[in-house]
Amino acid sequence: MNQNSEYIFRLERLKKKFMISFEDVAELFFSSPGRIELLGNHTDHNNGKVLVTAINLTMMAAVKRNKTNYIRASFDDDDFIVIDLSDLSFRREELGQSIAIIRGVAAGFVERGYIIGGFDVKIDSLIPRGSGVSSSAAFELIFCEIMNELFNNKEIPLLTKAEIAQRSEIDYFGKPCGLLDQMGIAYGGINHIDFLSPNAPVVTPVDYQFKDYHLVLVNTLGDHTNLTNYYAEIKDDMFKISEFFGVTELRKVNENEFYRNISSLFNNYGGRAILRCIHFFEENKRVDKAFNALKNDDINTFLDQVNKSGQSSYDLLQNCYYPGDSLQGIALGINLSQKILKHGAVRVHGGGFAGTILAIVHQNDLADYISKMSIIYGQKNIYTVIPSKIGTSLID
Repeated sequence: MNQNSEYIFRLERLKKKFMISFEDVAELFFSSPGRIELLGNHTDHNNGKVLVTAINLTMMAAVKRNKTNYIRASFDDDDFIVIDLSDLSFRREELGQSIAIIRGVAAGFVERGYIIGGFDVKIDSLIPRGSGVSSSAAFELIFCEIMNELFNNKEIPLLTKAEIAQRSEIDYFGKPCGLLDQMGIAYGGINHIDFLSPNAPVVTPVDYQFKDYHLVLVNTLGDHTNLTNYYAEIKDDMFKISEFFGVTELRKVNENEFYRNISSLFNNYGGRAILRCIHFFEENKRVDKAFNALKNDDINTFLDQVNKSGQSSYDLLQNCYYPGDSLQGIALGINLSQKILKHGAVRVHGGGFAGTILAIVHQNDLADYISKMSIIYGQKNIYTVIPSKIGTSLID
């Protein structure tokens, strides 16, 4: 099937599934994409810069108001979540569960003075969980868009929806995150985002097609369970350095002052925190160079920046494996990719330590690359994706 027929097939299947689950006909349909972090590894949580794109792996939702005070959500034919909108308080026993995200999004709407109400929703997703393309953020944003469309006259700004989604993930779901994932999905397309003013990030789109190259994600089979401390340590290391200079985010630290104080920083915090900060300063520069390269249709400079980002994450940020990690799927995937690819680039994707790598593969290498990487990771864990111009939205 071509992409259009696949889309129609999914939509018709979703309509039938909604009917089976709720014995009713859905009124509206929504779509929410996954996202790829092209560049900007662990920069957003310190007011840095990122280059992000929405992708064609999507989540769909079929929806109908139910004229009650309950949200009823179904994922599988016999799987229901029911939320009483009269009680949106945080519940510890829901940490890490889908119900926490829905409750958190609804609570965020109420806190900001927006209207909420009851509806039935059936979810169908092609966004693989644990693959680093932000299935949780797509899930958050699709519920934001549903409530925006049903009860708030489509008036809620994109940034506000992204912020509500982020707070739901942090406060209710229990996962620390920056705003990169939610903004990349809400806005759609390829965007340069500068978080210098976190309450008013500057979003600059670029219209670019990767003509002779393909974006390939490889899930390297690592397990994210019990890795939260390693993610938190990156932010903590950067915070220690920024605190030394009397500020709360590393973006506010003067880079020249940072290097002038290397000796004191080393004596107080050791080398790892310093190395991670060097990555941060250089990664922001790489984001700008890569963005300008795309604007100028300079794919070689773009690929060079991606490769340098990957090496920096490996050497300085140190998030390609963790102490005691005998699998080291990310590290292996990066090194194998470098040997296979004649042209292109590769880097860790997202938070790291376990999970996904991003390879940018020339079309002449694509079949060989997928074939060889499938031997290690399995073909089902390799995704060739396309940038999507459309963010979370109502399906016409």
